[in-house]
Amino acid sequence: MINGIWLMYLVGAGIRLWLMNTPWAECIAKRVELSTPLNSWKRVEEGVFLHSQDIAVYSGGVFHETPFCLLFGGFLIRRGYPVIFGTLVALVAYQSFYPICLMVPGILFFMQSDSHNLKAALLKPLLSFLVSLGLLMVISAEIAGGWEFLEATYGFILAAPDLTPNIGLFWYFFTEMFEHFRLFFLATFQINAFVYVLPLAIRLRKDPVLLATALLAFTAVFRSYPALGDVGIYLSLLPMWKHLYPFMRQTFIVGCMFVATSVLGPIMYNLWIFSGSANANFYFAVTLAFNTAQIFLVTDLLFAHVKREYHLIHGSKMEVDEVPARLILQ
Repeated sequence: MINGIWLMYLVGAGIRLWLMNTPWAECIAKRVELSTPLNSWKRVEEGVFLHSQDIAVYSGGVFHETPFCLLFGGFLIRRGYPVIFGTLVALVAYQSFYPICLMVPGILFFMQSDSHNLKAALLKPLLSFLVSLGLLMVISAEIAGGWEFLEATYGFILAAPDLTPNIGLFWYFFTEMFEHFRLFFLATFQINAFVYVLPLAIRLRKDPVLLATALLAFTAVFRSYPALGDVGIYLSLLPMWKHLYPFMRQTFIVGCMFVATSVLGPIMYNLWIFSGSANANFYFAVTLAFNTAQIFLVTDLLFAHVKREYHLIHGSKMEVDEVPARLILQ
């Protein structure tokens, strides 16, 4: 019961933090159903500012939260936290290896936020990542009684020896693969999860958050053992790019593909495994369509970003509902 309550609090806090960074945040902050004189985020920002200027926070009638909330709010509001970022990336990379690519958009973000000290913006997250990951490895070796866990964990992720069906692409290809071709295609498949980091980082260097979203999408497609949770992470970030929706052209197709594969996936799996009236080709066809839909989605999002940049520079003649569209910079 206690664990369930803590989980509920953590989920609620995560949703609230996410909403704070969406285009709806300004609208939500003004809604009387959600914002009161006690919990208003604007008042928290005002209280943090007063505290940073050594002004008595509680002497006026603005801030009414507790001192701990004042401290935590200041932590959330103030930006340039590269050490914490590197530590957190080390934790997720330690768990599943692939999120290591998030270091690139993170470093780009800190370099933009702290442009007058690029060396610190580069070294702080990088060093904190390496130190944290090194400590995690040493502690893990002490717990496991040796370094054999490396082959059983990260070696397992990279070699993908277990071909149990999942929503990814590895299992079917390597079931049908001749053994003497396995190493070549294994390296090719694994490289796909990281090969897009450099070109995307060059093109999206001014928008590291979009870069991180795209990398999360590509790793969800090309990792050896993906799950729906990996897909849900980047799908939950899509509302941040609401301003790109008018420029996207494949949303209907992608939506239909997601709905169709979500329905057909469990059906084909049951027909294959339990009923015996289908085979692996049926289920893999659904998973292939599902991953194709993800590729269409992320490429459409990136194309919309590029197209919007073009219109901002060269002007736009696009129409929305047969009415000339206007781009408003805020």
